This record gives sequence, C-alpha cells and structure tokens, in this order.
Amino acid sequence: MHTDGVIRLSAFTANDVSTVLGADMDVEHRRWFEIPADFVPTPEHAQRVIDVWRHRLTSGRAPVYAARRCVDDVLVAGCDLQPDAWGVRLSYWTYPGFRRTGYGVRVARLATAAAYDDLHASRVYVEIARANIASLRTAARAGFRVAPSPRDDASDTLCWHEVARAGKTVGGAETSWASASDAHIDTPPS
Repeated sequence: MHTDGVIRLSAFTANDVSTVLGADMDVEHRRWFEIPADFVPTPEHAQRVIDVWRHRLTSGRAPVYAARRCVDDVLVAGCDLQPDAWGVRLSYWTYPGFRRTGYGVRVARLATAAAYDDLHASRVYVEIARANIASLRTAARAGFRVAPSPRDDASDTLCWHEVARAGKTVGGAETSWASASDAHIDTPPS
C-alpha cells in the first residue's frame, strides 16, 4: 500500500462503520457529495458501502482507499479512483474532526501515486465544485492545476489535472511535488 510515513492508504474494515456513518450525517460531506436530503444513514448502509469499497479495492480496477494515520491506525480520510476514457478521476474526502490538518493534501498525493503506479493512469484529474473552496485549495496544494473538463455539462465545477508528480514528465518537462510546508498545507492563504 501507499504511504508517506504519516498517512497510509489501506482497505476499509468493519471497524470503520461508525466513521463512515458519521460522514453520511455530516453537513459538509452531504453537501459536496450530493447526498439526498431525505437519505437517513444507518450502520447497515455504512457496512454495505464498506463491503462495496473492499470489493472495488481487491478487484484492483476502481479502488476506494481508507486513509489512516500511520502512528495509530485511525481513519482520517478516504479516496476513490475511477478510471475512465480521460484518465483516472480522483475523489477525496476528510472525515469530520480531521479537516484543516494537512491530511487531505497527503491523501490526494498518495492517491495520485496509486493511480499512476497501480492503475497505470495516463492522467489523474479531479472535478471540484467552484464553491468548494477547501477542496480547491487541497487540489492546488497537492499539485493539481486547472484544466479543461472532459464533460460538456461541467459549468459549475472546475476540472484540475495533476502536473506535479516527481519523476513524471508533463509536456516534455520533468516535474516534482508541490513543496508546501506540511505544517501549513491545509490552512488558507493569508
């Protein structure tokens, strides 16, 4: 699995039901992931979601990863890699209580590495609602840059593509990871 020494990507487990359930009830998570207002989360639903995510990870085709702190194995975030005709679309989220800590940037970087290394992606991209300022900042700090969207109906979203992976070439020029200090990675610019 992928790790940066602080965060590691792994499989979701039955022990993660309460965290997934909490996210399903979280106002911010519901807003950006367009969870219907009348949806009532249950532990059973959270377990079914985890079962699907575990299957997707073991199939190796469209993995969903749990992101855990290396020091104590606590689940802090998650990410979803969806291969399509344009590359691999990355979706990431940070669980309540772990936002604005730098974990989101770390997860986006690790998931991007997983997309290139494990899925052999030619391109990794994210689509983010223009109003989702926190996610836009996370993408920028993780090395993504604004790019044209592969979809015609994306007027309320910005598409970003990853251009800053060490050792990869983009447009003939070698690139490296963005170099923001990890202590300030998810804090808003002054």
